[in-house]
Amino acid sequence: MSETSYNARVEREIETFRDLADFNALPPVFHRVSHAVNFPRFRHVFGVESVADFYAQAVMEAAPDGDARIISVGCGDGSIEFDVGRSLFAKGYRRFELVCAEISPPLLERLRQALPDELAGNISTVVCDLNSITIPGKFDCVMANQSLHHVLELECLFDWICEHLTDEGIFATSDVIGRNGHMRWPEAEAFLQVLWTLLPEHQRVNRLLSRVESRFMDNDCSTEGFEGVRAQDVLPLILNRLHPKRFFGFGGGIIDLLIDRAYGHNFDVQSPTDMAFIDAATKINDYLVDAGLLKPTQMFAHFTKRDLGERCYRQRTAARSVRDLAAPVLWAVTE
Repeated sequence: MSETSYNARVEREIETFRDLADFNALPPVFHRVSHAVNFPRFRHVFGVESVADFYAQAVMEAAPDGDARIISVGCGDGSIEFDVGRSLFAKGYRRFELVCAEISPPLLERLRQALPDELAGNISTVVCDLNSITIPGKFDCVMANQSLHHVLELECLFDWICEHLTDEGIFATSDVIGRNGHMRWPEAEAFLQVLWTLLPEHQRVNRLLSRVESRFMDNDCSTEGFEGVRAQDVLPLILNRLHPKRFFGFGGGIIDLLIDRAYGHNFDVQSPTDMAFIDAATKINDYLVDAGLLKPTQMFAHFTKRDLGERCYRQRTAARSVRDLAAPVLWAVTE
């Protein structure tokens, strides 16, 4: 990619998120499935009650005696980081420094304006392009919350993480690990096209692209900015460098699409018919992931430098969650 093209993408990325009021705004059906299905599994693997606790857990395990140094790579507006700081405070863990690294000056300014007074002595900010990160020093915990799938130079970032993570440190991340551009793998699309025939027209509307899709039409989100630009490389590149300590893989390309921003608003959580369809799609997705026919598209994970053993949900280890790009799935051809 030329420097001009790269800089243009950076500018589009910054503009996309400049005025986004709530990074976490999702349809009600997303929260229904998350709380009923994914959260109990997440809690089984990590033993915590929230995303903030998931990151705080990593900090406290990496530096149990306190004085932890933490960095959040791609912090956005800092809302998650504030929650992590509050979680640490609530657990009596207060001697920590949390560096918030982000490429967008407008988002960092929003972070500074919203920074709670009680965390002002613990949180600092730095403008940083994760594709060429050079922040010095060692960190007990590196956290990446939904930022890795925006990074083009993943090798550079993961090499930096390995170099700057302390020997007992933990890399904690919640991120997307599906196909580049948030597209479906052929095996997921094959099942999705079958389910699509069961939907009435008003539930085939792509709310983000303002179009009715008589047949599901996949969309490559990486063509302009960095959305999902190398999502499928995230997990294998991490596993080439670090060991999974706790791993929860979920999604799969079917149910995660139906409940996300593009289509999730088409399903009424008060409608028994709508929820029966969503529940059936969830079960189909689950069966296929457990059978290995679909790979997880999202993860919560803690990684370490040493192999400490891996705790996961069912048999969904980190290694089994990597899709083999060299293995064609001939039965999934939909044309």
